[in-house]
Amino acid sequence: MLKGLFIGLFCFLLFLAIHFLVFHFSRNEIKKRFRVIRNIFFAIMPLYVLLYLVIPREILVLIPADPVKTSQFVINLSKFLNFFTGFMFYMFLFMGYGMFYFIIDRSLSIRMMVEFSKAPGERYTFDGLKQVYSPDAVYDRRFRHLVESGCSVESNGYYTNTPKGKILSWIFTVSLKILQAWPGG
Repeated sequence: MLKGLFIGLFCFLLFLAIHFLVFHFSRNEIKKRFRVIRNIFFAIMPLYVLLYLVIPREILVLIPADPVKTSQFVINLSKFLNFFTGFMFYMFLFMGYGMFYFIIDRSLSIRMMVEFSKAPGERYTFDGLKQVYSPDAVYDRRFRHLVESGCSVESNGYYTNTPKGKILSWIFTVSLKILQAWPGG
């Protein structure tokens, strides 16, 4: 049964198209970009359910169930698994896209490589790179993102984790230790 997978793929491609249109043709600057991306993703979820219910079940079935030889329980379980598999496919495509988006949006290494490719002779010294890609600007942007996402608060120039930030910090600390990826960054 491929119906769920095809519907999941269609919904993800629709998500990408809407994301592209919103980000390229919006008249206003989008400040909370990932919130917009997430909202587009969630807005398409009911469409997945609707398409799954509207598209006939006989379409995209590899081996049609014979109601005479197959119990109704197995047929219903098959329908549920088909729906669930397609829905999870949509979710995992979004999660993978989210990782890709954040690598493109926030990766220092990628930004440095882009700056190298734009530089005269496609190279920079350490100090030259700092002039076009200021570490202070990087930290300022990161601190703003922490506050905007509700992970940190700023008071009198000091930043501290919110309860959400503490939970995420604990999860990432444990994950880094398990993966032996410390210090990260």
